[in-house]
Amino acid sequence: MTFSLDLHVAERDVRLHLDVASGETVAILGPNGAGKSTLLNTIAGLVTPDSGRCELNGTVLFDLPAGPGRRFWRPPHQRGVSLLAQEPLLFPHLSVLDNVAFGPRSAGAPASRARQRATRWLREVDAEALSARRPAELSGGQAQRIAVARALASDPGLLLLDEPLAALDVSVAPAVRRMLRRVLADCSAVIVTHDVLDAYTLADRVVIVEDGRVVDQGTPAEVLDRPGSAFAAGLAGLNLITGIRRGNTLVVADPPASIPIDAGSAGAQGEQISLAVRPAAVTVSLEEPADPARTSVRAELIDLEPRGDFVRARSALLAADVSPRDAAGLDSAVGSALWFSIPPAAAMVYPTGRSERSTPS
Repeated sequence: MTFSLDLHVAERDVRLHLDVASGETVAILGPNGAGKSTLLNTIAGLVTPDSGRCELNGTVLFDLPAGPGRRFWRPPHQRGVSLLAQEPLLFPHLSVLDNVAFGPRSAGAPASRARQRATRWLREVDAEALSARRPAELSGGQAQRIAVARALASDPGLLLLDEPLAALDVSVAPAVRRMLRRVLADCSAVIVTHDVLDAYTLADRVVIVEDGRVVDQGTPAEVLDRPGSAFAAGLAGLNLITGIRRGNTLVVADPPASIPIDAGSAGAQGEQISLAVRPAAVTVSLEEPADPARTSVRAELIDLEPRGDFVRARSALLAADVSPRDAAGLDSAVGSALWFSIPPAAAMVYPTGRSERSTPS
Protein backbone atom coordinates (compact mmCIF):
# COMPACT_ATOMS: atom_id res chain seq x y z
CA MET A 1 0.00 0.00 0.00
CA THR A 2 1.26 3.45 -0.86
CA PHE A 3 -0.45 6.74 -0.11
CA SER A 4 0.70 10.23 -0.94
CA LEU A 5 -1.01 13.59 -0.60
CA ASP A 6 -0.23 17.18 -1.47
CA LEU A 7 -2.84 19.84 -0.89
CA HIS A 8 -3.23 23.61 -0.90
CA VAL A 9 -6.23 25.46 0.51
CA ALA A 10 -5.68 29.17 -0.14
CA GLU A 11 -8.43 30.55 2.11
CA ARG A 12 -7.02 28.74 5.16
CA ASP A 13 -3.36 29.06 4.03
CA VAL A 14 -2.88 25.30 4.31
CA ARG A 15 -0.08 23.58 2.38
CA LEU A 16 0.49 20.01 3.48
CA HIS A 17 2.29 16.91 2.26
CA LEU A 18 1.76 13.44 3.72
CA ASP A 19 2.96 9.94 2.86
CA VAL A 20 1.75 6.76 4.55
CA ALA A 21 3.56 3.44 4.08
CA SER A 22 1.92 0.03 3.99
CA GLY A 23 0.73 -0.99 7.45
CA GLU A 24 1.78 2.32 8.98
CA THR A 25 -0.30 4.34 11.43
CA VAL A 26 0.45 8.07 11.31
CA ALA A 27 -0.78 10.36 14.10
CA ILE A 28 -1.48 13.99 13.15
CA LEU A 29 -1.16 16.41 16.05
CA GLY A 30 -1.43 20.17 16.18
CA PRO A 31 -3.27 23.05 17.82
CA ASN A 32 -6.84 23.96 16.90
CA GLY A 33 -6.99 25.55 13.46
CA ALA A 34 -3.66 24.09 12.36
CA GLY A 35 -5.12 22.24 9.37
CA LYS A 36 -5.63 18.72 10.75
CA SER A 37 -9.32 18.48 9.89
CA THR A 38 -8.69 19.99 6.46
CA LEU A 39 -6.14 17.24 5.84
CA LEU A 40 -8.44 14.44 6.96
CA ASN A 41 -11.53 15.74 5.18
CA THR A 42 -9.61 16.28 1.95
CA ILE A 43 -8.49 12.64 1.95
CA ALA A 44 -12.07 11.55 2.65
CA GLY A 45 -13.39 13.71 -0.19
CA LEU A 46 -15.38 16.09 2.02
CA VAL A 47 -13.20 19.16 1.34
CA THR A 48 -11.94 20.16 -2.10
CA PRO A 49 -8.58 21.95 -2.00
CA ASP A 50 -7.62 24.66 -4.48
CA SER A 51 -4.84 22.48 -5.82
CA GLY A 52 -3.01 19.25 -5.07
CA ARG A 53 -2.80 15.57 -5.83
CA CYS A 54 -3.63 12.44 -3.86
CA GLU A 55 -2.95 8.81 -4.76
CA LEU A 56 -3.79 5.56 -2.96
CA ASN A 57 -2.45 2.21 -4.16
CA GLY A 58 -1.91 3.59 -7.65
CA THR A 59 -5.43 5.05 -7.83
CA VAL A 60 -5.65 8.82 -8.17
CA LEU A 61 -8.13 10.23 -5.65
CA PHE A 62 -7.78 13.74 -7.00
CA ASP A 63 -5.52 15.71 -9.29
CA LEU A 64 -6.09 19.46 -9.17
CA PRO A 65 -3.36 21.43 -10.98
CA ALA A 66 -2.57 24.89 -9.66
CA GLY A 67 -2.56 26.26 -13.21
CA PRO A 68 -4.32 25.31 -16.42
CA GLY A 69 -5.00 21.62 -16.86
CA ARG A 70 -7.62 18.95 -16.51
CA ARG A 71 -8.94 18.64 -12.95
CA PHE A 72 -9.97 15.27 -11.58
CA TRP A 73 -11.94 14.56 -8.39
CA ARG A 74 -12.96 11.06 -7.33
CA PRO A 75 -16.16 11.02 -5.21
CA PRO A 76 -15.86 9.85 -1.59
CA HIS A 77 -17.61 6.49 -2.06
CA GLN A 78 -15.13 5.47 -4.77
CA ARG A 79 -11.95 6.21 -2.83
CA GLY A 80 -11.42 3.03 -0.80
CA VAL A 81 -11.11 5.18 2.33
CA SER A 82 -13.07 4.81 5.59
CA LEU A 83 -13.54 7.72 8.00
CA LEU A 84 -14.20 7.05 11.68
CA ALA A 85 -15.46 10.22 13.39
CA GLN A 86 -15.62 11.16 17.08
CA GLU A 87 -19.26 10.08 17.23
CA PRO A 88 -20.05 6.50 16.10
CA LEU A 89 -22.93 7.64 13.81
CA LEU A 90 -24.45 4.17 13.66
CA PHE A 91 -27.70 3.64 11.75
CA PRO A 92 -30.35 3.56 14.52
CA HIS A 93 -32.77 1.34 12.58
CA LEU A 94 -30.22 -1.42 11.90
CA SER A 95 -28.86 -4.09 14.20
CA VAL A 96 -25.19 -4.04 15.13
CA LEU A 97 -24.51 -6.86 12.66
CA ASP A 98 -26.28 -5.05 9.83
CA ASN A 99 -24.51 -1.79 10.66
CA VAL A 100 -21.15 -3.50 10.22
CA ALA A 101 -22.30 -5.38 7.12
CA PHE A 102 -23.48 -2.13 5.49
CA GLY A 103 -20.11 -1.34 3.88
CA PRO A 104 -19.58 -4.70 2.18
CA ARG A 105 -23.25 -4.74 1.07
CA SER A 106 -22.87 -1.25 -0.44
CA ALA A 107 -19.83 -2.51 -2.36
CA GLY A 108 -21.92 -5.29 -3.90
CA ALA A 109 -21.11 -8.25 -1.64
CA PRO A 110 -23.91 -10.83 -1.22
CA ALA A 111 -25.78 -10.60 2.09
CA SER A 112 -24.32 -13.84 3.46
CA ARG A 113 -20.74 -12.82 2.66
CA ALA A 114 -21.26 -9.32 4.06
CA ARG A 115 -22.56 -10.76 7.32
CA GLN A 116 -19.64 -13.19 7.53
CA ARG A 117 -17.25 -10.27 7.16
CA ALA A 118 -19.20 -8.26 9.72
CA THR A 119 -19.08 -11.13 12.20
CA ARG A 120 -15.34 -11.45 11.74
CA TRP A 121 -14.75 -7.77 12.54
CA LEU A 122 -17.15 -7.79 15.47
CA ARG A 123 -15.07 -10.64 16.84
CA GLU A 124 -11.88 -8.63 16.27
CA VAL A 125 -13.22 -5.71 18.33
CA ASP A 126 -14.58 -7.99 21.09
CA ALA A 127 -18.21 -7.17 20.27
CA GLU A 128 -19.61 -10.30 18.61
CA ALA A 129 -22.04 -10.79 21.51
CA LEU A 130 -23.66 -7.45 20.62
CA SER A 131 -24.63 -8.49 17.07
CA ALA A 132 -28.41 -8.46 17.61
CA ARG A 133 -28.61 -5.18 19.53
CA ARG A 134 -29.68 -1.81 18.17
CA PRO A 135 -27.43 1.26 18.64
CA ALA A 136 -29.76 2.69 21.32
CA GLU A 137 -28.95 -0.32 23.49
CA LEU A 138 -25.17 0.26 23.41
CA SER A 139 -22.88 2.13 25.77
CA GLY A 140 -20.52 4.76 24.37
CA GLY A 141 -17.56 2.40 24.38
CA GLN A 142 -19.56 -0.39 22.76
CA ALA A 143 -20.85 1.94 20.04
CA GLN A 144 -17.32 3.08 19.22
CA ARG A 145 -16.17 -0.54 18.92
CA ILE A 146 -19.00 -1.16 16.45
CA ALA A 147 -18.02 1.95 14.49
CA VAL A 148 -14.43 0.65 14.25
CA ALA A 149 -15.70 -2.73 13.03
CA ARG A 150 -17.94 -1.04 10.46
CA ALA A 151 -15.06 1.07 9.15
CA LEU A 152 -12.76 -1.95 8.80
CA ALA A 153 -15.41 -4.27 7.31
CA SER A 154 -15.29 -2.16 4.13
CA ASP A 155 -11.65 -3.29 3.70
CA PRO A 156 -10.39 0.27 3.21
CA GLY A 157 -7.04 0.97 1.63
CA LEU A 158 -6.66 3.72 4.22
CA LEU A 159 -8.48 4.17 7.53
CA LEU A 160 -9.00 7.73 8.81
CA LEU A 161 -9.70 8.29 12.50
CA ASP A 162 -10.80 11.71 13.74
CA GLU A 163 -10.29 11.88 17.52
CA PRO A 164 -11.86 8.41 17.97
CA LEU A 165 -11.55 8.46 21.77
CA ALA A 166 -12.47 12.10 22.43
CA ALA A 167 -16.16 11.45 23.13
CA LEU A 168 -15.57 8.46 25.42
CA ASP A 169 -15.64 8.44 29.19
CA VAL A 170 -12.16 8.33 30.70
CA SER A 171 -12.94 4.96 32.27
CA VAL A 172 -13.82 3.48 28.85
CA ALA A 173 -11.13 5.04 26.65
CA PRO A 174 -8.18 2.82 27.77
CA ALA A 175 -9.93 -0.40 26.74
CA VAL A 176 -10.95 1.05 23.37
CA ARG A 177 -7.39 2.33 22.87
CA ARG A 178 -6.01 -1.17 23.49
CA MET A 179 -8.52 -2.57 20.99
CA LEU A 180 -7.45 0.02 18.39
CA ARG A 181 -3.79 -0.82 18.93
CA ARG A 182 -4.56 -4.46 18.16
CA VAL A 183 -6.76 -3.96 15.09
CA LEU A 184 -4.55 -1.25 13.58
CA ALA A 185 -1.44 -3.44 13.68
CA ASP A 186 -1.76 -4.44 10.01
CA CYS A 187 -3.74 -1.43 8.76
CA SER A 188 -2.64 1.73 7.02
CA ALA A 189 -4.20 4.54 9.02
CA VAL A 190 -4.14 8.27 9.72
CA ILE A 191 -5.35 9.35 13.16
CA VAL A 192 -5.99 12.95 14.17
CA THR A 193 -5.70 13.34 17.93
CA HIS A 194 -4.97 15.80 20.72
CA ASP A 195 -3.94 13.03 23.11
CA VAL A 196 -0.22 12.32 23.38
CA LEU A 197 -1.05 8.86 24.74
CA ASP A 198 -2.78 8.02 21.44
CA ALA A 199 0.42 8.98 19.62
CA TYR A 200 2.67 6.84 21.81
CA THR A 201 0.24 3.90 21.89
CA LEU A 202 -1.15 3.77 18.36
CA ALA A 203 1.23 5.52 15.98
CA ASP A 204 4.33 4.40 14.14
CA ARG A 205 4.99 7.99 13.13
CA VAL A 206 3.90 11.39 14.43
CA VAL A 207 3.37 14.46 12.23
CA ILE A 208 3.09 17.87 13.88
CA VAL A 209 1.02 20.43 11.95
CA GLU A 210 1.04 24.12 12.84
CA ASP A 211 -0.32 27.07 10.86
CA GLY A 212 -1.13 24.87 7.88
CA ARG A 213 2.37 23.39 7.57
CA VAL A 214 4.13 20.21 8.67
CA VAL A 215 6.71 21.45 11.19
CA ASP A 216 8.05 18.15 12.51
CA GLN A 217 7.70 14.42 12.01
CA GLY A 218 9.31 11.18 13.10
CA THR A 219 8.71 8.33 15.50
CA PRO A 220 6.79 9.26 18.65
CA ALA A 221 10.05 9.15 20.63
CA GLU A 222 11.89 11.36 18.12
CA VAL A 223 9.18 14.01 18.03
CA LEU A 224 7.92 13.99 21.61
CA ASP A 225 11.09 13.16 23.54
CA ARG A 226 13.14 15.72 21.59
CA PRO A 227 10.48 18.23 20.45
CA GLY A 228 11.17 20.78 17.76
CA SER A 229 8.21 23.03 18.55
CA ALA A 230 6.59 24.54 21.61
CA PHE A 231 3.38 22.68 20.81
CA ALA A 232 5.09 19.28 20.75
CA ALA A 233 6.95 20.15 23.94
CA GLY A 234 3.68 21.04 25.64
CA LEU A 235 2.16 17.71 24.58
CA ALA A 236 5.15 15.87 26.00
CA GLY A 237 5.09 17.90 29.22
CA LEU A 238 8.50 19.45 28.59
CA ASN A 239 10.02 22.91 28.83
CA LEU A 240 11.57 23.84 25.47
CA ILE A 241 14.07 26.64 25.00
CA THR A 242 15.29 27.23 21.45
CA GLY A 243 18.05 29.59 20.38
CA ILE A 244 21.44 29.87 18.68
CA ARG A 245 24.57 28.11 19.90
CA ARG A 246 27.49 30.42 20.59
CA GLY A 247 30.27 28.53 22.32
CA ASN A 248 28.74 26.70 25.27
CA THR A 249 25.92 29.22 25.49
CA LEU A 250 22.36 29.04 24.21
CA VAL A 251 21.42 32.55 23.09
CA VAL A 252 17.66 33.15 23.12
CA ALA A 253 16.06 36.07 21.29
CA ASP A 254 12.68 36.28 23.03
CA PRO A 255 12.83 36.82 25.93
CA PRO A 256 16.51 37.78 25.63
CA ALA A 257 18.70 35.36 27.55
CA SER A 258 22.09 33.69 27.46
CA ILE A 259 22.02 30.26 29.04
CA PRO A 260 25.20 28.32 29.82
CA ILE A 261 24.91 24.75 28.56
CA ASP A 262 26.97 21.62 28.12
CA ALA A 263 26.42 21.58 24.37
CA GLY A 264 28.83 18.77 23.50
CA SER A 265 28.16 17.82 19.88
CA ALA A 266 24.68 19.37 19.82
CA GLY A 267 24.98 21.47 16.70
CA ALA A 268 27.74 23.60 15.28
CA GLN A 269 28.46 27.19 16.19
CA GLY A 270 25.72 29.50 14.91
CA GLU A 271 23.21 26.68 14.53
CA GLN A 272 19.79 26.57 16.12
CA ILE A 273 19.66 24.19 19.07
CA SER A 274 17.10 23.37 21.74
CA LEU A 275 17.14 22.55 25.42
CA ALA A 276 14.33 20.37 26.77
CA VAL A 277 13.71 19.53 30.41
CA ARG A 278 10.80 18.30 32.48
CA PRO A 279 9.33 20.89 34.89
CA ALA A 280 9.70 18.38 37.76
CA ALA A 281 13.50 18.53 37.32
CA VAL A 282 13.65 22.34 37.57
CA THR A 283 14.14 24.03 40.94
CA VAL A 284 13.40 27.65 41.86
CA SER A 285 15.34 29.69 44.40
CA LEU A 286 15.79 33.28 45.52
CA GLU A 287 19.59 32.95 45.47
CA GLU A 288 21.76 31.65 42.66
CA PRO A 289 22.57 27.95 43.23
CA ALA A 290 26.13 27.39 44.42
CA ASP A 291 26.58 24.24 42.31
CA PRO A 292 28.40 25.36 39.11
CA ALA A 293 27.35 22.16 37.33
CA ARG A 294 23.71 23.24 37.32
CA THR A 295 22.33 25.23 34.40
CA SER A 296 20.86 28.34 36.02
CA VAL A 297 18.64 30.98 34.44
CA ARG A 298 17.50 34.21 36.08
CA ALA A 299 13.92 34.96 35.07
CA GLU A 300 10.82 36.71 36.37
CA LEU A 301 8.38 34.49 38.26
CA ILE A 302 5.13 35.15 36.39
CA ASP A 303 2.66 32.96 38.23
CA LEU A 304 2.09 30.05 40.60
CA GLU A 305 -0.46 27.61 39.18
CA PRO A 306 -1.86 24.85 41.45
CA ARG A 307 -1.96 21.46 39.69
CA GLY A 308 -3.25 18.88 42.13
CA ASP A 309 -0.46 17.76 44.45
CA PHE A 310 2.12 20.19 43.01
CA VAL A 311 2.31 23.84 41.93
CA ARG A 312 3.74 25.03 38.62
CA ALA A 313 6.02 28.06 38.95
CA ARG A 314 6.14 29.76 35.54
CA SER A 315 8.54 32.19 33.93
CA ALA A 316 8.74 33.21 30.29
CA LEU A 317 11.62 30.76 29.77
CA LEU A 318 11.06 27.86 32.13
CA ALA A 319 8.41 26.28 34.31
CA ALA A 320 9.14 24.33 37.47
CA ASP A 321 6.93 21.95 39.43
CA VAL A 322 7.35 22.61 43.14
CA SER A 323 5.65 21.37 46.29
CA PRO A 324 2.81 23.42 47.84
CA ARG A 325 5.11 24.18 50.78
CA ASP A 326 7.83 25.59 48.49
CA ALA A 327 5.19 27.46 46.50
CA ALA A 328 3.98 29.20 49.65
CA GLY A 329 7.49 30.51 50.17
CA LEU A 330 7.60 31.83 46.62
CA ASP A 331 4.21 33.53 46.64
CA SER A 332 5.53 36.94 47.68
CA ALA A 333 8.17 36.75 44.93
CA VAL A 334 5.70 36.68 42.01
CA GLY A 335 6.80 39.46 39.68
CA SER A 336 10.41 39.27 40.86
CA ALA A 337 13.44 37.71 39.16
CA LEU A 338 14.35 34.32 40.62
CA TRP A 339 16.77 31.53 39.74
CA PHE A 340 15.47 28.55 37.77
CA SER A 341 18.07 25.80 37.71
CA ILE A 342 18.49 22.39 36.09
CA PRO A 343 20.76 19.51 37.13
CA PRO A 344 23.13 18.41 34.34
CA ALA A 345 21.59 14.98 33.79
CA ALA A 346 18.06 16.38 33.39
CA ALA A 347 18.64 18.64 30.38
CA MET A 348 18.53 17.39 26.80
CA VAL A 349 20.40 19.66 24.38
CA TYR A 350 20.10 18.84 20.69
CA PRO A 351 20.25 20.48 17.26
CA THR A 352 16.99 21.56 15.64
CA GLY A 353 18.35 21.78 12.14
CA ARG A 354 18.49 25.47 11.22
CA SER A 355 21.62 27.59 11.11
CA GLU A 356 21.78 31.23 12.13
CA ARG A 357 22.34 32.13 8.46
CA SER A 358 19.21 30.31 7.31
CA THR A 359 16.90 31.57 10.03
CA PRO A 360 14.44 34.11 8.60
CA SER A 361 14.91 37.62 9.89
